Amino acid sequence: MAETEKLAISLPADLIAELREKKDLGEINSVSGHIADLLRREQEATDVQAVFSRLFGDDQRPAPEHYGWARHALGVQED
Repeated sequence: MAETEKLAISLPADLIAELREKKDLGEINSVSGHIADLLRREQEATDVQAVFSRLFGDDQRPAPEHYGWARHALGVQED
C-alpha cells in the first residue's frame, strides 16, 4: 500500500454532501480514496494527451490514415 499523508482541504458544501451520500450508499469506499482516484485519472488523461500530442502533433487528432491502420490492426471492417 502506498504511503499516505493527511491533508485538510476545503470543498463546497454540496460536493461534500454528495461525496458523503455516495459513501453511505456504498458507491465509493471512502471520500479520500475517491478523490485520490479522481486525481490519478486526471494525471492519466494528461499523460494520454501528451502521447497524442507526440504522435499527432499540434492537431492532436488522428488523421484518416491512422484510423485505417487501427482498423487493419484490429481486424475491424469499415462500414
